[in-house]
Amino acid sequence: MDLYLSVPGASPEEIARGIAAAEAVLDRAGISALEAADGMFAIEGGDDTDESLPTEEEDQAATAWMEASRAALDACCAGWPAEKRPIDANLQLLLDPATQLADRPTALAMLRALTAAEDGRNQFMNSQIGRLAERVAADLTHPRDLIGRTRLRVWRRTGEYWRILDLGPLTVPEILRN
Repeated sequence: MDLYLSVPGASPEEIARGIAAAEAVLDRAGISALEAADGMFAIEGGDDTDESLPTEEEDQAATAWMEASRAALDACCAGWPAEKRPIDANLQLLLDPATQLADRPTALAMLRALTAAEDGRNQFMNSQIGRLAERVAADLTHPRDLIGRTRLRVWRRTGEYWRILDLGPLTVPEILRN
């Protein structure tokens, strides 16, 4: 299974270098990316009860995933100044290339289409929403500026009422332009 790496400010060459480093770590550990990610999921998803504690194999797989993630970050950000280097890398399995690799305008259009199809039901159970939001926010300095569903109240003096504008998923600068 292919890997996906997201590091804000990284060039495609740096991302490729990071992915190669992560794959090398997993190859040395003798574990597939899927097994390592499953191990990490078991570690993160445990609820501290005896029956849900991760197995030794899951623990080893999670350790391999964490080492691969660290290697990806180190290789991707080699030579970067300390203040530019992120704390960790966003290493994932490449599950949905059309979504995970979409450029920002495409991801924004896809997000708007998904939210339009949702049509006021407020049921965002589609995993594409999170992946697309990540793509839209990938190049933002502060990804928290991404607003999932923006409703602005606009005072209309002539009509003396509040009007709700449903702008969909926009960043703060886009909201200000609309």
